[in-house]
Amino acid sequence: MTSLALRSKPIVFSAAEAATALARAKKSRNDNSVPLEKIYYYEVYRRILAENRFLLCVQNNNLTAAEYKAFKLSLNNAGFTVSAVRNALMGAAFLDHCADSLAPSNTTPPQSYHKRTIQDEATKRLVTRFKRMLVGPSLMVFSNASHNERPFLMADAVKALAPESITSSVAKKIIVAGALVDFKHALSREQLEAAAKNPSMQRLREELVGLLSSPGSQLVGVLQTTPQALVRTLSGRE
Repeated sequence: MTSLALRSKPIVFSAAEAATALARAKKSRNDNSVPLEKIYYYEVYRRILAENRFLLCVQNNNLTAAEYKAFKLSLNNAGFTVSAVRNALMGAAFLDHCADSLAPSNTTPPQSYHKRTIQDEATKRLVTRFKRMLVGPSLMVFSNASHNERPFLMADAVKALAPESITSSVAKKIIVAGALVDFKHALSREQLEAAAKNPSMQRLREELVGLLSSPGSQLVGVLQTTPQALVRTLSGRE
């Protein structure tokens, strides 16, 4: 079995999974065999993409080893995992992850890391926006918490990356490039910060229920009050 300490619990592949990865390994741009190291990282990124619904891309501007360790520890304490990624391989893994989720008619055969294309326009835009986040040395911050487990996930991420949550030296050396949410939305840093201010889905449901039930409550009150008033009026005339 093989592992790489990318997060608190290392990603581990069984012998069967490793055999499958080797069997589906694709060719390079020049149709040469891809080194085993690249195949491994590609499979690791596919696993990360498959297991996490929230990914935040951060540009690393020369963090020292000590600063990177402190950054990972701070994010881990906030409930997130941090991993350094290779941009080209992460981009290829995301492209294939999206392509595999579409109907076969919407994709071309996966001949290589660079030749696979997607016809679905919305997915093409999503892939393009995600790849644009992968510029320079990149770190991926991710979480697989569900909406119910963590209704304010985006707000928690913004707070965890705020200067007051990490050391000042680290804050000066990282740039939030964007975020991927539920594999449907690629958000810029500004969009992420704006979305983090929105109420949770549970809060929105509660407010909606309140709005819908309010007129009914008022109607019941009127119906209950009117007969009582009518009885009083009739009693006063007797």
